[in-house]
Amino acid sequence: MSTIIILIAIVLNGIISNIIGNVGKTKQIGYSTSFWVSFLFSPLIGLLLVIASNPLTKEEIEELNKPKVQETKEINPDQNNNKSLYIIIGIVILIFILIGTGVIG
Repeated sequence: MSTIIILIAIVLNGIISNIIGNVGKTKQIGYSTSFWVSFLFSPLIGLLLVIASNPLTKEEIEELNKPKVQETKEINPDQNNNKSLYIIIGIVILIFILIGTGVIG
């Protein structure tokens, strides 16, 4: 039972960290840093860091929102670019492997 609670806590931490990362997109800290600080330390620490970070200027936001031109690579519309979701799924799979081999639990 305690293993399931740990898994649920890790998944919820990942979801909350993803939300904080999305808030950090419009700040100078950026998505990746705010996500990883929130996930590894605490969502509260990540949120405080995002709040303390300076906002991006209008020019920087426009630069981020510009469509990126890719010359040789065709973009697949069905492709999911949310890397943090893949990271969370990988961590959950790793935990299940550790539970199955007896390292945890």
